[in-house]
Amino acid sequence: MLSEALKQLVEQALRATVPDLVRQVLREQTASSPPSPSDDGFFTTAEAAEWARVNPATIRQWIKVGRLERFRAGRSLRVSRSELRTFLEKGTCQTGEAESLGVDELTDQITKSL
Repeated sequence: MLSEALKQLVEQALRATVPDLVRQVLREQTASSPPSPSDDGFFTTAEAAEWARVNPATIRQWIKVGRLERFRAGRSLRVSRSELRTFLEKGTCQTGEAESLGVDELTDQITKSL
């Protein structure tokens, strides 16, 4: 009986405390991270492939399935350098997804997953 009441009390305390701690950490992290340049240039598909050490067909496939956004310069396809870098570092290319969410929305997503 006592252990069940203690368990509920601890759970309530954690539910009240964890979101505030997550918010604090997210705010500190966003404040301390240097702003990245929004546009640091573009690669052709061949340049992107060479830089990523993959076949140019792989870059075109990533564009085709929506993992990378394509840009056109005349008849040639271009890939954002920063987007490709993010994609390769994180394995995803949802650029701006986390940045578009505010600290409170990110906190809600994180705490819901607990």
